[in-house]
Amino acid sequence: MPLKAGRSDAKIVFNSIDLGQYIYEVELLATPAGPERALIFKTGLGNSQVLQARLINYSKTKVDYTSKTDNADFHVEKNTQPATSGGVGGTEVTIEVTFEPSQLGDSKGTLIVSSGGGGEYISHWLVTAITPNRKDPSPSELDKASPSSSRTFSPPQQLSCSPSTTPSSL
Repeated sequence: MPLKAGRSDAKIVFNSIDLGQYIYEVELLATPAGPERALIFKTGLGNSQVLQARLINYSKTKVDYTSKTDNADFHVEKNTQPATSGGVGGTEVTIEVTFEPSQLGDSKGTLIVSSGGGGEYISHWLVTAITPNRKDPSPSELDKASPSSSRTFSPPQQLSCSPSTTPSSL
């Protein structure tokens, strides 16, 4: 089973007591693996969601994988924990993917996990950023001088805030 896409040459020898020896030179071509299972994210603007991408390592030696993404709303550890050598069935490698939307709507992304000795894995993401849930302040939060937000926008955004109702007694 090939671990990496590419071309290689091999020699096959068939031996028969009655018919003799037959030698064949063959050209082997390994195509890139198809994409892994798609991850589907759906969370509100200002929140985050964490899912795990899983892949199977078939390499016979210990390998280190690197991860990268093509969408700034996703965060992955660049270096994934080393994968132990895979047996016949391989060993599972898990990568945590965090989605923090910066705009509303649907979008897509791609995760590429690669290693020199373990090949390359591609996983596509389908994401939906929905409007955030309204969160009324608790009495203890009313004493705070300024509201806080859990999302830092990139690039920085100008935000404004106005009350939607008149204050009431608690």
